[in-house]
Amino acid sequence: MKIILEQRKCAVSFALYLCTILLANLVSLHTSAQDLIKEEAATCKITLGNDVKRERIRSKLPAAVQDRTHELKSGQTGFFNRVSHLRPSQTVQIELSYPEGRAGEKVSVMVADGGKLDNGKRVKVVELDKQKKFSFGFQTTENAGIYRIILRKGFDSKVVQLWVGAEENSLQN
Repeated sequence: MKIILEQRKCAVSFALYLCTILLANLVSLHTSAQDLIKEEAATCKITLGNDVKRERIRSKLPAAVQDRTHELKSGQTGFFNRVSHLRPSQTVQIELSYPEGRAGEKVSVMVADGGKLDNGKRVKVVELDKQKKFSFGFQTTENAGIYRIILRKGFDSKVVQLWVGAEENSLQN
């Protein structure tokens, strides 16, 4: 009888040991998954083109839209606030900064809704410079509406949102 009790104690101890290992691994996996989906801080500076046509309509636009440069921070979901009142076929300069990034890290830049990047294409790969920044040009098409540019750095995603034309209040972020 004593032998059976000792065997059961060993079996229970071994089962507790296995449960401890399993629990430790689950916690480790959960922490690793959180690290993979952690949103990385980023800022975006959008500079609108400077031309005569823009100057003529500038005085008719709301004060917030008259600024030529928009400084944006990404939200928890990776979306930057939308910049509206762009003209059809307007070119903008976009600069992104990843304060926690490393010089040389690659970032994929992809156009989602039309328009083209400064390389004439809809996709390009850039690297963070020594200041952990990169910039690119983007041109909208002649169509009004939203233009999204998706940025992927590792597992992190950001979305720059531009709007050609006046945007109704119900559609704004």
